[in-house]
Amino acid sequence: MNSSSLPQLRKIWKDLSAEELHQLLDRLGRFSRDNKELLHYLLVFGNNEDAYISAICHQLDEGFEGLNRQNITWTRKGLRRLVRMLNRYVRYSGKTDTEIVLRTEFCNRMLVHGIPLEKSAVVGNMFNRELDRISRALSKLHPDQQLDYDGWVQTLHKLEPVEINR
Repeated sequence: MNSSSLPQLRKIWKDLSAEELHQLLDRLGRFSRDNKELLHYLLVFGNNEDAYISAICHQLDEGFEGLNRQNITWTRKGLRRLVRMLNRYVRYSGKTDTEIVLRTEFCNRMLVHGIPLEKSAVVGNMFNRELDRISRALSKLHPDQQLDYDGWVQTLHKLEPVEINR
C-alpha cells in the first residue's frame, strides 16, 4: 500500500468533520509510542516550551541518576539510550532553541555527574557529537540569538559545566 503525500492528506482532512478527526486521532494514538508522545507534546506542551524543557530535563536527571557506572560498557549503553530519548524529544519540538538547550543540558549533566570522557573513546565521541549538533543548531539561528548561546558552547568545549539561566 502506498502512502499519500502530505498535501493530499491535508485536502482529505479539510473534508472531515470534527468527530471523524477525533476518531482518527484516537486511532492514531493507539498504535505507536512515538505517535502518543507526539500527541502528548502537541496537546500538553504545544504552547509552553519552557515546561516541556523542564520535563525533559527532569527525565534526563532521572536517567543520569539511574546510570550504571560500575562498568564503562554499561555507562555507554545508558548514555546511548539517553541520547536516543533526547533525539526523539528534540524532533517532537522542532524548535532550534529547544534543541540547543536540551543538548546543552545533556552535555552539562555528563560533566556534572562525572562521566569519564577520557576512559572510553566512544563516550568522548558521544560528547563531541552532541557539541557538533549544538554548533549545527546554532548556525541555524539569527546572529543575535547565537550570541546568547555561544558562551555555553565555549564553556562546554573547555569541559566545564555550564550555568544555564532560562
